[in-house]
Formats: sequence, C-alpha cells, structure tokens
Amino acid sequence: MKQVALASPKAGVGKTTVLTTLAHILADDGHSVLMIDLDEQNLLGLFMGSKQPSNSGLSSLYQEDGNAPGAFQPRDDVLVLPFGEIGSVNSRLLYKNLMNLEGLYNRLAKVFLRYEFEPDYVLYDTPYANEAINDCFLPAMDFVIDIIRPDLSSYASLLKLLNSGSTKERDKHCYLINQFSAQRQLDTDMQASMKHMLGEELLPYCIHQDAAMIEAIAAGKRLQDYQNDSQALSDCKKLSATLQSRVNVKEERVNDSCH
Repeated sequence: MKQVALASPKAGVGKTTVLTTLAHILADDGHSVLMIDLDEQNLLGLFMGSKQPSNSGLSSLYQEDGNAPGAFQPRDDVLVLPFGEIGSVNSRLLYKNLMNLEGLYNRLAKVFLRYEFEPDYVLYDTPYANEAINDCFLPAMDFVIDIIRPDLSSYASLLKLLNSGSTKERDKHCYLINQFSAQRQLDTDMQASMKHMLGEELLPYCIHQDAAMIEAIAAGKRLQDYQNDSQALSDCKKLSATLQSRVNVKEERVNDSCH
C-alpha cells in the first residue's frame, strides 16, 4: 500500500481536481485506490460524485462509536472516504489524533474490512497551511505532490515556505504547476522563476488550464469519458507515470537496503 499526499502552500490551486483525475487514471492502470479527505471543507466526496456533502466520513472514525465511516465507491476499484462533519470532535483535536498514524491505520483497517477493499494506493487530499499535517503527517508519506499555480500568490507562498527553513526529501517530493496557460506571459514568467527557485523539485511539465476538468466533475463524469483528448488529461497521465515510477524506485531502494 503506497501512501501519497497532494498538498499545497495556498488555497485555490485546483488540488482536489487534480487528485480526482489522478485517482481515475491509477484505477484505469489496474490499481485499487483509496481516497481520503483530510480537509474539513469536505469537498472530495462531491468531486467524486456524491450528490451532497457527507455528514460522516473520516471524522466519524474518531467519534465515540466510530462505526459510521460514510465511505462510498464511485467504481469498484476506487473507495472514497470523505472528511465528514466535525461533530463532537473539534478540528484541532481531530488533526492532533491524525498525527497518531498507527491509530489512523487501525481505524482504516476497519473500513477496509467493512468494504472488503484492499488499496494499492492511498491518496490523501490535505488542507493547506496546517502545521500538524505539514510537520508530522506529510513526512510519513511515500510521496508528496505540492500543487502550485503560476501566479504571484503561489510564488510568495513558496518564498515564505522556503525561507521558513522547511525541507523535504527530494526523492519523495515534487512541485507541480497547475492551471498553466502558455498564452499568458505571466504564467511563462512565473514558471521560469519557480524553476529557478525549486530546481529539479519542480516537475518538467505542467497541468494546462482546461475547462473540461471542472466540466467533467460538474457532469458527474470522468475526464476520460467527458473529453478524452483533453490536454489536462494528458498532463495528469504524465503525473501518474511520474508517481508510479518514483514510488517504485523508492520501494526498490528500501528492498535493496534490507538484503
């Protein structure tokens, strides 16, 4: 089971949209995928086809009974666990509990049993600017993808992040520019500046701005079914290939060190 988090230094970068398309691509490649919403905005379920925000979900696992996970399967090889409502557990306490990864995994094991689901990949949709997630949760992941936009706000957020002394392991982390348009001079200028700032941590391709991504979600369809020749779909397939390659290389290194 490979654990992957999509993160971002700021809000509004299209992280959940990218995660949704990535999950379908991984499933199309023959992998079973568990998607977990760690963001109390509770949007992942809606993006994956739920008709209304789920009242139960990840937060329910930390309620007194812990028996109403509220997960659903939009397809046989994808299981979605929404965030749910906070209820009697406030958000600060919930995120503190999430830092006990062993406790989280034990709770998730109950979900796997209930839905008879064994994931190859676990994709986490994480909230931005959450210290507990950034400091404790993300370092435990097999791979982290930071989604950014080619704008001044993302650039400023990156400067603040890098100046804070925050460091991430290069072999398990990357940055990806989303909603890029080669027709906008600002986008190409920001891409060049971010490349200078981030070096090889910035992936050599972008996800292009493509209205079909949001339109497909609004229509309750996979991007593959809505517009198969979408540029953004092609970009997300590159991301999937990068992810699978990086995680497999990391796994091979771990196996080699054990011999």
